[in-house]
Amino acid sequence: MRKLLSFGIALVIGVCAAQTVFALGVANSTNTARVTLQGLPFAWDISIRDVASPATSTTTIRWDANSMGIAWKASTQYIVLNATITTSGYKIKLYTRNKESGSAYKYVGASTVSLGGLVSVSSPTALPIPMAWRMVDASTTTAFSTLAAITTNPEATTGDGAYASSYIIDKGQPNFGTAPNPDYCTILNINGMKYGPGTADRGGSGIGRFYLFFSANFAAQSANVAGEYGTDTLTFQGFTE
Repeated sequence: MRKLLSFGIALVIGVCAAQTVFALGVANSTNTARVTLQGLPFAWDISIRDVASPATSTTTIRWDANSMGIAWKASTQYIVLNATITTSGYKIKLYTRNKESGSAYKYVGASTVSLGGLVSVSSPTALPIPMAWRMVDASTTTAFSTLAAITTNPEATTGDGAYASSYIIDKGQPNFGTAPNPDYCTILNINGMKYGPGTADRGGSGIGRFYLFFSANFAAQSANVAGEYGTDTLTFQGFTE
């Protein structure tokens, strides 16, 4: 049985498709990272860094001003995850909670299996713009500029997509708890990091420094309406089961 312990952290990161000028036609928007104590018996932490300046920490994942109409445009920030998982059953998951009450980017449309991503403020019934993530560990020798660019379907087996991992899925999806989704959104456990969409696409170690890069499909039908898109519920959840 899944159990959330009494100490530890799950981090909720503000994500917006905005930069100096908002990519889809509105003013700049900033979301501050929040931390929610939910319980965890192993050590881990995350920080958001700029791709162009890896030593620079920030609080928001953003896209530049030329994103509209581009499929799988890379964000200008990435996440550094440090973790020490040495016990079977300890895990870190990544997902959004776009149907959650109180979110500035709450999705209020029909329930479906594609709710993860960036929600339109002006049209919250429209399906979110799909997001994807790619994960590597500190042993990689590939340049950050290459790792940060997901320019194809994130589940593709060739090209940039071969180094991508998975779509962001949402906790409000009716199939969130149905296999293979629990494994699909588990980015790290004792068997290592998630590096592809399949249940066998996992390896390495649960101990170390890991890097997560993000992209969004601004060519999706839901991105045709200009305005502000975002999510303030991108959640990293540590737990045991």
